[in-house]
Amino acid sequence: MTDLAALEVLVGEWTAEAVDPGSGEPIRGTMTVEWLEGGGYLVQRTTLENPVFPRTLAMIGPDRAGRIVQHYFDSRGVARVYEALVLGVPDAHDLKRLARGVTIDDRPTLPAIVKILRTRAGGAVLEITVREGRNRQVRRMCEAIGHPVSQLTRVAIGPLRDSRLKSGQWRDLADAEILRLRTAAARTAIRDEHPGGDRVVATSPPQRTRATRRSKP
Repeated sequence: MTDLAALEVLVGEWTAEAVDPGSGEPIRGTMTVEWLEGGGYLVQRTTLENPVFPRTLAMIGPDRAGRIVQHYFDSRGVARVYEALVLGVPDAHDLKRLARGVTIDDRPTLPAIVKILRTRAGGAVLEITVREGRNRQVRRMCEAIGHPVSQLTRVAIGPLRDSRLKSGQWRDLADAEILRLRTAAARTAIRDEHPGGDRVVATSPPQRTRATRRSKP
């Protein structure tokens, strides 16, 4: 049986510091750690000042073997694939703007994957892949480049697609589908041994993150 009481030292609010792997410049932010599920798990939430980097969430607790593990997720989440019928045909400059990110609510969207699937009279069908879930994001992105959406369909969430499912319908996921979705949601990670058990550390930027305690409940 794993003794979770040893994790109590992590609970509180912290100042997070990291290094931008591209520029080498320091990045600062905040990190909070609190108990979840009646003390069965810790949840760690980190927000960095640079909006280029996503907000992250980590679940800290025992795995089935009783080892302490830390699983990272971030605000980019799994990829969501949409088919958007837009008015007019976007040119190469418009597509590049969508792919690089446009400003919504005073902050840029994360990079997207955008391509034209087909054109039709008065418009085009775009395939847009995003990793955020901001309010009406795809519609607002297309409005920002002057090509409003007249019809929008989400065709995939992460690795899952079901062309037989009609608009408004739903079904339970199979166990294999749940596993695939969870795998897609978890960030690529490496395992690093430490005295408390096994720690899973995200390999993607920002790098060399450290934290200094600000307060404790």
